[in-house]
Amino acid sequence: MKALNRFGTADAGNVAMMFGILIVPLLIAAGVGLDMMRTGQVRGELQEAADAGLLAASRAKLKDDSLSDAALTVIARKHFDANKGAVGEVLIETFDFNFNTATKKATLTTTGKVRTAIMGVVGKPYMEIDVVSGAEVVKPRALEVVLALDNTTSMSGAKLVSLKDSARELVEAIMADTDNKVKVGLVPFGRHVQIGMSRAGEAWLDVPADSSWDQNECNVDEPAAAAAGCAEQTITCHDDGVPYACEEWQCPAGAPPPYNCALVSHPTTWLGCVGSRPHPLNIEDRDYLSNRIPGVLNEAIWGGDCPNEITPITTNKVDVKSDIANLSVRGETYIPSGLFWAQALISGEAPFTEGKTYAAMTEESGVKAIVLMTDGENTASPSGSGDHYATDADEADDYTLELCEEIKSNGIILYTIAFEVTDAATQAMLDACATSSDAYFNAADASALLEAFGEIGSNLQELALTQ
Repeated sequence: MKALNRFGTADAGNVAMMFGILIVPLLIAAGVGLDMMRTGQVRGELQEAADAGLLAASRAKLKDDSLSDAALTVIARKHFDANKGAVGEVLIETFDFNFNTATKKATLTTTGKVRTAIMGVVGKPYMEIDVVSGAEVVKPRALEVVLALDNTTSMSGAKLVSLKDSARELVEAIMADTDNKVKVGLVPFGRHVQIGMSRAGEAWLDVPADSSWDQNECNVDEPAAAAAGCAEQTITCHDDGVPYACEEWQCPAGAPPPYNCALVSHPTTWLGCVGSRPHPLNIEDRDYLSNRIPGVLNEAIWGGDCPNEITPITTNKVDVKSDIANLSVRGETYIPSGLFWAQALISGEAPFTEGKTYAAMTEESGVKAIVLMTDGENTASPSGSGDHYATDADEADDYTLELCEEIKSNGIILYTIAFEVTDAATQAMLDACATSSDAYFNAADASALLEAFGEIGSNLQELALTQ
């Protein structure tokens, strides 16, 4: 009897029994929490994908206003799918894009279901999910862009064709055909920059008088050289750092070939080329009247080594694209020439006042940007007399970095592109020059160059997410 009483009042197994009763709802609650957390994570990833799709479709609409919502939905869905990646088992049920032409606002609404991991055991195999993304074309901010493009000998042939195509695509992306608010300028550079002969009388420019110089020039006496047993041999020469095959007379026992020599006069004139002022005014955009820019004389017979004339910033899209199409190559590479004149064109201060001043752009929350493209290292440097006929690459690199810092200190966004550059030091210099690592592009081929200019164009467009 006592044993029976003890059995009736015993509670030693109550904890285990209660745990067994509660374990199922506890596990379900934990599973619900995990499913909810996972659904939130998926929603965030889908939101990013929706934003990407919305921006792509909105940009397409801005370029081609005739595109229907159905066509834009296809574009948006393509970019949405490309960016959502593997975010779990998501069933997209609706995907609707709408662009309001009157308000210039776009919306993308996406609904779907996410498969649950635990809640399915209680009859809820999916969690509903919805994502709404919106964008609007904000009131256009002032945008000024200068392209500083390497036009040296190493850019000959297919490389120049690729550059022209890529630069025109950028201009097409950021400049409207009519009522254009964006200003773009162009600085083709080589050893020097050409500012245009029409500016010869400017007070900030010091153009020397035409001159000439005499040189005792010798040419191989080919009949005498052949009679002496000499012969032409193919050797490797270099132009702007690029090797090419050339001919050289070589004689037995290393003797020099016989020469015919004569004093030759070389008349020189100003063809629009300019050099640079002494440091630090070769870096700083100031004091032009008291420290004028030196003009560089060239031999008219062969046109010197200056590339095409600069294009001050303008809203004329046709002119800019035409000037890009007419680019040609010549001479060696001095990157600071391109950077200095890009800075001068975009500053809005004398001697080039086509743009807004830094203060005006800041007040309007405007954007100034320079795009620097080069295909190789510096091969020229200042000579000390205003021109760039010296060859101190280290000094040229130092000036390049100084100019980059000067440009960025004025709030200018600086993009840099290394086009088929194999020199690691030059790649590092261009990376350091850029406003950020995202603004530096290492374009290994023509396709990558086009992509780099395309990405820069996208970055400069005026779409902003609103939700």
